[in-house]
Amino acid sequence: MDSYLLIARAVLKNSRQPLSARQILRAAHQLQLIPRELFGRTQHKTLQARLASDILNHRSKSEFYRTAPGRFYLRARQNDGLLPMRYRHEYHAPLRAAQLGRFDVVAFPRTSFATFNERGPGSISLNKLFSLPWRFMRLHSLRRDARYLPLRFLLILSTDEQLLIDNRKPLVQDGDFHSRSSVGLEGYVKASDLSLFSGDQFGLIDAAMRTLLEAFDLPRNVVPTLEDADRWSAPHPIIDNDNQSTDLDLITYICFRCSGIDPILNAIEDRSTAEWVPAPITVNDLTRFDKWSARLIGDVNLQRSLCT
Repeated sequence: MDSYLLIARAVLKNSRQPLSARQILRAAHQLQLIPRELFGRTQHKTLQARLASDILNHRSKSEFYRTAPGRFYLRARQNDGLLPMRYRHEYHAPLRAAQLGRFDVVAFPRTSFATFNERGPGSISLNKLFSLPWRFMRLHSLRRDARYLPLRFLLILSTDEQLLIDNRKPLVQDGDFHSRSSVGLEGYVKASDLSLFSGDQFGLIDAAMRTLLEAFDLPRNVVPTLEDADRWSAPHPIIDNDNQSTDLDLITYICFRCSGIDPILNAIEDRSTAEWVPAPITVNDLTRFDKWSARLIGDVNLQRSLCT
């Protein structure tokens, strides 16, 4: 086992509650568990990354599990009768939760879109989208059922006439987003996103706000700012059926203007894969982007209508 994980296991065995990576290292120093080869260069971020990777790679077989963002405990004690109930529930990080797909999302029958666009990509009005038959389905079931399409979106972030590009390669196994750079953040509209205060029958903006909070682990006091309707564009759905209903795809573009919101801007600055580029985006090589980001980049008018 990795030296960092051995340290975490030893510390958590002596702890009656979950700890953060920083707390684990502090306790390890107090218990004199830091080996000579790591002393002086052990960092809590490295430990947290090792724990997160172990959970991601080994899933339920990992010795560790999350009880909350950034807090870890031993799986062997998950059902300990002396452990408070709030620590027994495993928290799945947003990326991990998306991989598992154990949540209900809005889904449409593919056949409902076949007559809207006979060839190539094209817009569909929100009113028309809302009028189509739909249902809630588990995301992991949708991945095996070609008859339905999930309602997903691409959340574009803008500030000072710039748009965010994420150059990382997310570890998701769904759609075209798993292996290419993206303009913004991908998300799904979950059943839990809809509330009495939602502006539409699905909770599209609510889903985008949740995705933003999860992606950057934002504090809850940012929520009132996120609820400012003037910062949001109107959702813009696009369909593409390539003349074959079985290949039909659907995405909804949404833009959020995050100028002046320091928690978001600071989180983006800390992300090594994030890059602000002047709007409208113009690049020579669209092949490094996912299909829908490339579609957006190739349509300057769409960029302007969403983010200006």
